[in-house]
Amino acid sequence: MGANFSTDGTIIMSEATFVGLTGGRMDPVAWGVLRLQPGVDVDAFRKKLKAALPIGLTVLTPEEMRSREIAYTMRKAPVGVIFGVGLVIGFVIGTIICYQILFNEVTDHLTQFATLKAMGFSAGYLRGVVLQEGVLLGLVGFGPGLAGGYLLYWLLEDLTGIVMFQTPGRAVVVFWLTLIMCVMAGFMAVKRVVKADPADVF
Repeated sequence: MGANFSTDGTIIMSEATFVGLTGGRMDPVAWGVLRLQPGVDVDAFRKKLKAALPIGLTVLTPEEMRSREIAYTMRKAPVGVIFGVGLVIGFVIGTIICYQILFNEVTDHLTQFATLKAMGFSAGYLRGVVLQEGVLLGLVGFGPGLAGGYLLYWLLEDLTGIVMFQTPGRAVVVFWLTLIMCVMAGFMAVKRVVKADPADVF
């Protein structure tokens, strides 16, 4: 089995091989592996096996075991909590950075916004302009960010041996989170445009 955050890997072997390698010392068995013949109905065999085993033992397919390990690592293990908190902090910091970029953009073009306001353009139109800038900021920044994420995954996998992968579904979630982050920053930055008084600017 592959590496994780606590071990460099796990080797699954027979009881006789384990006893031979450890000089006769026998630890309690935590996991057992069964290899089925080709064509065997896995679900039917699992039901029959669970009925024959003592209560408290769990029978899992490799995919179910993988999902269980991922769920435990992400929801209960300390490292999973750290990653979750990091995600929230990253979202907040990203929103602040986007706000600063849009705020500086609005400040640099405050005269133009005030001119549009003096010409009769509504506050809704001005909000739309700033929010469009926020969306464009998210669209332009997503590509390089995704490429950087793939590169970081590759480096971490090469250095640690832990399999790192970015699925299309996760990329879509990150894309929408990026747009939401930039739009939120746009809503905060647009207040300066709406409050701008053309007489004060000129």
